[in-house]
Amino acid sequence: VRALMRDREDRDARHIGLVLPVVSAPNLLANPLLQGTGTEEPREGWVAAPPSQAKIFKGGPTPGGRFVRLRPVDSDQSEYVSDPITLAPGRSYFQSAWLRVDRSAGQQYARVGRRYIDAGGRVMRQTWCPARDDGVGDRWQWYGQELRGDGDNRPGSEAIPDGAVAMQVVLNVRGGCDLHGLYLACLDDPDAMPQPDTEKTGALSIDKPAEPR
Repeated sequence: VRALMRDREDRDARHIGLVLPVVSAPNLLANPLLQGTGTEEPREGWVAAPPSQAKIFKGGPTPGGRFVRLRPVDSDQSEYVSDPITLAPGRSYFQSAWLRVDRSAGQQYARVGRRYIDAGGRVMRQTWCPARDDGVGDRWQWYGQELRGDGDNRPGSEAIPDGAVAMQVVLNVRGGCDLHGLYLACLDDPDAMPQPDTEKTGALSIDKPAEPR
């Protein structure tokens, strides 16, 4: 799948953008846009969500989508942690998200990853999704990784640790960020059906310029 991106400096120029995987399995996250009321804490589907303003906007890096603008009340580093999601033994998963921060200000930072949980409820390991590109200014940046549970450690993938029975999605933010398409899915789900809603699937399409702030 090729994403066509319009150059932000020359609206008539087109170039080939990121080549991204398309995954159409159902999203295992109950509330990927962290919707809530005001600075409500916690938010549905999240065991840890620092007091934040979370406003929904139309737009984002995929056509017809929406994104959430997160602004933690505490401008220092904050972590959002999802409810534990049970892992099926031997199954593989895929995690991804689009993030946007204002790098020109030098005060915003964001990354997305996961915690692996053992049968006793202890955190075994916390790791982070790699970014597909470096991101410039206020450009959207895509993060994604395949998480293998079958021992087939393909290049760029990550092996799910032996003994992990659950996973928590982690969003680490400093100063605030825009978030679109936060996604976790089982790649081996026999009931997976294609769904065009990019908030509920990992289907990625044409990338558009970031909206002016």
